[in-house]
Amino acid sequence: MTNTGVAPYDPATLVGKVRVTTGDVNYGTPAGGVAQYEMFSDADINAFLVTAEDNVLRAAGFGFMSLAGRASLDSKTIKDYDLSIDLKGLADSLRKQAAEFFKQADDKDARDGVTDVFELTRTGREFTTDELAERENWWWIL
Repeated sequence: MTNTGVAPYDPATLVGKVRVTTGDVNYGTPAGGVAQYEMFSDADINAFLVTAEDNVLRAAGFGFMSLAGRASLDSKTIKDYDLSIDLKGLADSLRKQAAEFFKQADDKDARDGVTDVFELTRTGREFTTDELAERENWWWIL
């Protein structure tokens, strides 16, 4: 899996802000302004940003959920004589970090007065009580 991205990253851009927030700032030797990052490609981060509606903290949460998914696929314990490597807790740790990013995003939204609401708009025609009574499943209109 390649994690190509612009190098060096620009912390003033949304992609750069996600990189700084997630700690994905280490990259290999740049060639033509592009390098391999440790965790995410620029395309990955852009997808997280689209899903998060350009919210950097929420995009970081989606990034860590992606890492948790990858880690759960590699979940195993390896033992050899006195050496033991346990990767079973990694996915859970990454999910906890993702949850913390989501909580921080929610807290920031609350401080900024952003709420998840929808607005009902009249269509111009009101249903009468008789019309509602005629419908077997009238609750879907409400």
